[in-house]
Amino acid sequence: MASTYVSDITLLGHWEDILLGHRGKLACLWYDSLVLDTPNIQIPIDILIDRGTVSTHVGNELKRLWVPLDAVAPGLDARELFQTARERPDPTTSRLMDLGGEATRQHMAAELKLRSPKDVHPMDVEGGAIGLYELVRKWAHVRNHLQCVLMANDMESRFLKSLGLAEARDGFDAFRELARGRIPNLDGVPWEKILDLRYHPRLTAFRERIVALDDANSKHDVQSVAELVEEVFQRDLVELAQLLKPQVGLSAAIAFFSNLPAPWPMNPVSVVSGLGDYLRSRDASSRFGWLYFMLDLK
Repeated sequence: MASTYVSDITLLGHWEDILLGHRGKLACLWYDSLVLDTPNIQIPIDILIDRGTVSTHVGNELKRLWVPLDAVAPGLDARELFQTARERPDPTTSRLMDLGGEATRQHMAAELKLRSPKDVHPMDVEGGAIGLYELVRKWAHVRNHLQCVLMANDMESRFLKSLGLAEARDGFDAFRELARGRIPNLDGVPWEKILDLRYHPRLTAFRERIVALDDANSKHDVQSVAELVEEVFQRDLVELAQLLKPQVGLSAAIAFFSNLPAPWPMNPVSVVSGLGDYLRSRDASSRFGWLYFMLDLK
């Protein structure tokens, strides 16, 4: 699975809420790493450990999960690039600044509940436009080194849309919508539980299933895709129960499947030999393996 890039615009002022809260925990489950636009990860995580916000074990895991920008894509000074572009303006820079300024106005007017985007202070508009210009350069630089999508905030989403750049559908939004129905708020879920799920032996199969369903239904909104995932989940459980008949029924199938050793194979004593061979096969693992993670996502 790809990584996700979290800009300094998103992190500024409330990085703990973003990274340690609901969305950050979901991102931990979905992405291999979070590339953070910050020069140092070690110090803030050590502060979290000293405060008792996270345990030493969790902190060490976060040091592997959160990666500073320079570690994966060194050698870019976006501010210096902007200064050069400002001294020698070109049509591309001017367009990015204009669109960035408008995205900033729209975002801040909505956030501050202003009567009009025109009421946003010009200095705020310029600061937002510069930040969004630098975002484009940094994200492009990161993608030269790593398969990566942007974890966009509202202002960044507005900016990307104005550029005609649709945010990549990588399954994360569908996963977030699906999780909403099962775990509405991860804020109170201990990080130890999140890390248990992150290292779940069937997480990869689950991700692949969600991505496949999201890709096949990309014309539909993520809520519809999440509802479809739940329907497919129930259908696959029923199909598994049918395969297990007459030995067990649906409720027993769920209990049986939930208690499978991970990874498979199944216990051949519990099912007939032919069925056991099928369920041990690559095809069955691909078809039903994702259910194991779904059953634990609660």
